Amino acid sequence: MSKYNNLPKDRWLVQEALIKVALGPEGFSKWVKDNYEEFDTPFFNLLRKMREYTEKPGQDATLGKTFRFLESCFQKMFDFDGEYGSIVITEDNFKTYWGKSSQYLQTNRARHAIPILEALLFFFKQTNKSLKYIESAYSNLGIAYAQVGVNTKALKNLFAGLSMAEKNNSKDRAMILSNIAMVHGAMGKHKDALKYHNDALEISQIEGRKDLEIKHLNNLAIANMDNNSLEEAIKNQTQALKIAQDTGDKRAMSDGLARMGLLCAFTGNVEEAKDLCTKAIDINSQNPFTGGE
Repeated sequence: MSKYNNLPKDRWLVQEALIKVALGPEGFSKWVKDNYEEFDTPFFNLLRKMREYTEKPGQDATLGKTFRFLESCFQKMFDFDGEYGSIVITEDNFKTYWGKSSQYLQTNRARHAIPILEALLFFFKQTNKSLKYIESAYSNLGIAYAQVGVNTKALKNLFAGLSMAEKNNSKDRAMILSNIAMVHGAMGKHKDALKYHNDALEISQIEGRKDLEIKHLNNLAIANMDNNSLEEAIKNQTQALKIAQDTGDKRAMSDGLARMGLLCAFTGNVEEAKDLCTKAIDINSQNPFTGGE
């Protein structure tokens, strides 16, 4: 017999939730956290429909109260900020919701973004939107799940986004690969992280994107440090700094010098580290950077 007792997963989860909520706040919270990756849009939609059905005249009032309480528990735990159960994506509003989800991601409020992105992805697939829309939804969902530490869902969505990007020959392939690498790094899979960072770097080099090449070399340096390969990290950072100097990118030069200073400090070369950081500060003071990334 399957884990779900041969029931659809979302129906089984609703039944289990009704049982687990009786354990009290601590027991219920632990169950939700232990099964976080199981909860998805079909589950929340079913829970909402069950609550709406039990609130109809003639239904068991006690059961209705139970479903309202259960729904409120999930709203609080998943921090849906009023979006839960109210998202209806249409041709007229999808761009507004896309903007809201992007704003949530940029301000590290991934839990708010996830239900919107799940709904957007469903809408894009149902209405046969272009591959670019689907790719972006998958990719942003991956980033959102990574932000809340649900790494298996993050990778699942990022790889789906990568597949769409490859079909569409998208220029975002390198950035998706970089995000895949970072999730592997967060999981402690440093060799896998290095592989995907190198793949991202190779694409940026083929495309002649010097700005992205610097970013991917910076990421490689961090990944090599995490893999206890300080010598390789220094090589990566030296390459990134040289490209910044060759292209006259003052911001990247300042950042690169500071990063090199940090690496020198790790090697015990404190004086050189101070010198590099001073140079970074000098460039920064002469070329003040305003605005975002």
